[in-house]
Order: sequence, then C-alpha cells, then structure tokens
Amino acid sequence: MKVLTNALKGSRTIVFFDFEGTQFSQEIIALGAIKVDIDEKNQIMKKYNSFKVYIKANDNVGPIVTNITGLTDEFIAKNGIPYVEALNKFKKYIGNISKDIKFISYGNFDIRLLHSTNEINNIHDNELTNKIFKNYIDFSSILKIFVKSYKNETLSLLDALKVFKVTPLKDVHNPEVDSLNLMMLYEAFLKNKKILKEEYTKVIKKYTSLPAPIAKTLSKLYKDGKVTIEDFDMFIEEEL
Repeated sequence: MKVLTNALKGSRTIVFFDFEGTQFSQEIIALGAIKVDIDEKNQIMKKYNSFKVYIKANDNVGPIVTNITGLTDEFIAKNGIPYVEALNKFKKYIGNISKDIKFISYGNFDIRLLHSTNEINNIHDNELTNKIFKNYIDFSSILKIFVKSYKNETLSLLDALKVFKVTPLKDVHNPEVDSLNLMMLYEAFLKNKKILKEEYTKVIKKYTSLPAPIAKTLSKLYKDGKVTIEDFDMFIEEEL
C-alpha cells in the first residue's frame, strides 16, 4: 500500500485518536486514543490499552453536542480536568514522543478542534500538540482514494467499517470507542485486499476527471475484457 507507506514514512508507532468538542467554541471536551506498534508492512503487531479523558471547556457543551454524544455541562464539570493537565496525561500515555510517532484520526475536524482549543487556552508551543500537528494523518483522505459511497463521496467511519464487513463497537461518539473503531478500519483496510480491490475498481469506473479517450478505453476494457492501441487511437480521433 504505497499511499499509506508514504504517509507513515517509516514510523513504527501509531496513535489513533478522536476528540469531541463543544458546539460553539469548538473546544475539546473529550479525548480518546489507542496506541499501536506496527511492523515493516504497516500491520499492527502490538496494541496498548486505550486512553480516555474528559476536559473542562470555557464554553458550554451545546444542545446539539449533548444530543449526539450524551455529554452535558454537568458531566464535564464533574469529570473533566483542565486542558493542560489532559495534555500531560495524554503525553504520559503515549510515552517517548521524541520517537517517530504518527497520529491518525478520521477526517480533519479533530485537528481543527486541537488548533482552536490551543488558541482559546493561549497555548502556542506545546511539545505534544506540535508533534501531533507535524505527524498528523487524516485516514479518510487515504481511504477515499480507494473507497467511496455510491454518490462518489467520502464515507463516514461507520459506513467504511460496513464496507469491510467489520462490526463497529457500540457507543459511537465516545472518543475512545471511535478510536478503536478507526484502528479496526485501518486493520481491515490492509488485510482485506479483495474488498479493497473491488471498491477501488468502482471508484476508477466512476472517475469523472479522466480525459475522454482514457475513460472510453477503460470502459471498453471493463466491458469487453480487452482493448487495443487501435481502440485508443480511435477514441482520440473522436475527440478531435
């Protein structure tokens, strides 16, 4: 898997993570993660215990977030800790962050939450968050190259798991559970080459940005099982 290998750049440790944030101020109120070690083929060979912490915010949770996650202002006030303390706990969980560690989430919303929470808390030079910003991978940006919805759109994490016939852990929008679900998607993405090939073929067939002669050549190849240079030349002539 060249795309993934290029993104990982030889790293042998991954931290899959997920955040939940407030509705209006976009502050992190919950952080979940799972750390793994991978081999030279990017396969997971060791899983560590997962991690979760709740974080106090400067703003209210917001009704939409409460409805989706079940998190309330009262719960966060009782169970949350200050943001800097949460970062220190997360750093301790990860261990030696001087190592080449990659941080993977699904979609870029989590990294936006991290930026906004740092700004609100006037944090501009934190070792851990700097490391995350530098070594961050959005797994959805890799997956969408090979797997998309029938409308040719990026899949949600749960829908992506369904494609690979993986039963997700319940309690979605619990960041610890979402991190574990993302780890399972990563594993399925690497191991189930048959499904990946089938889905990638669908994406290629629906790819609309190819020059017409190439698109027609691929269409004929899928339909007839063969194509010749004369066919390709004819498709070029048709566009002139």
